[in-house]
Amino acid sequence: QEEDLGNFSKKMGRRSFLTKSHAYYSSKDQDLEVDKTVAKSQGLAEDLFARIVKNARNHPYRGAYVKDLSKSYPYDKTYSLAKEGDYVILDHDVVLEVNGDLTDDQVQKELGKILGVD
Repeated sequence: QEEDLGNFSKKMGRRSFLTKSHAYYSSKDQDLEVDKTVAKSQGLAEDLFARIVKNARNHPYRGAYVKDLSKSYPYDKTYSLAKEGDYVILDHDVVLEVNGDLTDDQVQKELGKILGVD
């Protein structure tokens, strides 16, 4: 089922015994999609984040595009992934997989709202 959150539509994803929640957000106004996973602990979130980065680095053609952008953003860790416009963000026990323009100020505001929304 889909929930309307104003600028975003939200669909709940599948949970596991390692996660508190899992949701997909899709912006109605911008080219922005976010996959939000809230892990049961910060350690589990760090493991998920590391696995996503490792999988992106193993991409046969675009692994070199995986970069640490953590100093440029206010989250614990931020990496660009193999596909252009794809990023992964770790913020405490939350992992965000983002498809959009992370340099856009409006996108940053929306990500802040998503981090605060469960």
